[in-house]
Amino acid sequence: SMGTVGLLLALYFFFTSAFFFRGVILPRIGKALDAKVQAGDIDFSLFGDLRLGDLEIRTIGQQPLLTSKEVKMEADWWSFLRGKRRLEAVYARETLVHVVENPKGSSNLDPVLKALGRSKSGDKGGLHNLHLDQLTLRHSRGSEVTELALERFTLDHWAPNTAGTAQLKGSGARRQGGGQLSMGLAANAVFGLDAEGRPHTLKLNGQAQA
Repeated sequence: SMGTVGLLLALYFFFTSAFFFRGVILPRIGKALDAKVQAGDIDFSLFGDLRLGDLEIRTIGQQPLLTSKEVKMEADWWSFLRGKRRLEAVYARETLVHVVENPKGSSNLDPVLKALGRSKSGDKGGLHNLHLDQLTLRHSRGSEVTELALERFTLDHWAPNTAGTAQLKGSGARRQGGGQLSMGLAANAVFGLDAEGRPHTLKLNGQAQA
């Protein structure tokens, strides 16, 4: 009947809306990471790509663990929501991952690592075609700051029982007080992953220039 068709259409638009993703999916992701996950702009479709603008992930402390100007992901979202954690492609730009360590040695990354360690999921999933532009990895401990600023970082795939490759280009710096040491970096890596998706082999070729 027309009423049934109308109901199905209404359900479809609800489950493929930014409202549904913001109100249902983001909190589920946050719970899985033991973090608060927010996004300024969301463009989502179960049959298309996911785009998140102004993404932010917070755990403890005042400094966000991750901020990103834009993240785009491709996946079979029906399967993903049923537990098959496979991402076909991920692109992000202007991303900052900032790990802040306190004097006792704990950091704002710890809650995420503990949450992932508690995961009971049998499907280890996989990540494919990762491309990050303007990625900054920063570690702060008091006045000591170590930073890796990458123009680009690419990875073909990361999945259990596979081998993959990664490339990066950028610069590294370490600052403490008024002193700073910096150098340019370029590297290619070939790695192998075990059944749990953890690296067990690594071959690295690269160069650094002060």
